[in-house]
Amino acid sequence: MIGRSKHETFKGIKERVWRKISSWKNSFLSSAGIEVLIKVVLQSIPTYTMDVFRFPRKLSSEINSMIARFWWSCNKEGKVIHWKSWNKMGENKKEGGMGFRNIDIFNKAMWACQASMDVAAEC
Repeated sequence: MIGRSKHETFKGIKERVWRKISSWKNSFLSSAGIEVLIKVVLQSIPTYTMDVFRFPRKLSSEINSMIARFWWSCNKEGKVIHWKSWNKMGENKKEGGMGFRNIDIFNKAMWACQASMDVAAEC
């Protein structure tokens, strides 16, 4: 059951993303390997929950930030520079981005898809 604090309710998803990132942090991964891990593993962790519930923006932002930090600093120590904004990284590869999902936008898309299926079922 979801209580008053939705952020607390979905904290487990954020922790699962963090555990995955922590386990890969000291690995020597190529940029292509990191890209695949982000797209296939990290961005798929909250997918089922996002299909059912609307995430708080703060949680979506925190997950996006963790993924961005992992992308820019996987094999480096200390502070790193984010050479592109996360919105630019989410653009199509043909447009100069990496094709990463923005968790908040993806959550809205999942809800829109669910709503359209509900409307179609009523017809």
